[in-house]
Amino acid sequence: MVVALATGMFWLMLAVAGGMIRALPVDTSADRFLDTRAHVARSLYWLCTDVGRRDQMIVLGASGASAYKPADRAALAPTVDQHLIHLPGTRASELAIVVDLLANCLAPERAARTRLAVASLYAVYLPPFKPTDLLTLPRHLAATGAFVEGAEGWQLAPRYADPSTGGVMRFLMRPVMAGRLLLGNLDRYVTRRQMGAVEQQIDRAAARATLIRQVAADSGNPEADPEAAFTQLAQALERWRSRGGQVVLVQSPVAGEVLRAVPAMAMWPRSERALAARHGVAAIDLVHSADDDEFRDGFHARDSAAMLWTERLMRLLDQKPDQ
Repeated sequence: MVVALATGMFWLMLAVAGGMIRALPVDTSADRFLDTRAHVARSLYWLCTDVGRRDQMIVLGASGASAYKPADRAALAPTVDQHLIHLPGTRASELAIVVDLLANCLAPERAARTRLAVASLYAVYLPPFKPTDLLTLPRHLAATGAFVEGAEGWQLAPRYADPSTGGVMRFLMRPVMAGRLLLGNLDRYVTRRQMGAVEQQIDRAAARATLIRQVAADSGNPEADPEAAFTQLAQALERWRSRGGQVVLVQSPVAGEVLRAVPAMAMWPRSERALAARHGVAAIDLVHSADDDEFRDGFHARDSAAMLWTERLMRLLDQKPDQ
């Protein structure tokens, strides 16, 4: 009885807190508490049923995209709702699933107010090293019961797309999203308070060496075809743009040591920009924007550098028109 009462009070408090927050951002960066892809699936439902009228920006990418936290971006652009969907170890095929889902589920008028910033990296165009263990987003989408796979990719199930039932489900989900937001902000606060001690414990040289070996091995995979993988993602981006959505490709920072050790990665950004232009997608080059000391390994920002990376991204986004 006491447990049931405490549980009820907890959800009531979350409901009240959720109602007090005007816009609940999607933020997958605090993934130590929940399975990232399971939360991404729920977050996509949250985004798909949003009928707000404010502009919004969604940063989508692999684990390195977690540097661009919504709270940091909102501090720089307070009139725009900021969201983050990052999928550790993802590949272009999985990113394309997310893009197609957003294209299918967002109304044209909502898509027109949505800017999609895809954080790109050479590694996402290589064969996945654990496809059965890692690229599991479709499984989690199906598990929500809110999505079905159709001829043009994943989309909202009819009963959830209906304004009446969909609205009820969104209302019931709001406390969950509010709790996740509060948990993420708490984690962000604690992490930044402790960042000095935590980062001193990381052997960054060893982490970088491991990353170089992995990328070099994946690059040498005979099945590697980065251009074909990029085309798969670009086709999804074209569908997104055809529904009125805005998009910009963000070429993510890479440590100079990694670029020197993996020549294919050093040559890829120029090829990617040419491919993006061929598909009519605008690109922002941040590959060489960060000093090696800003990396935890060779792709991921140190906590102390995350805000700096975000400032660079937002400054260039202000200068770069979408296509």
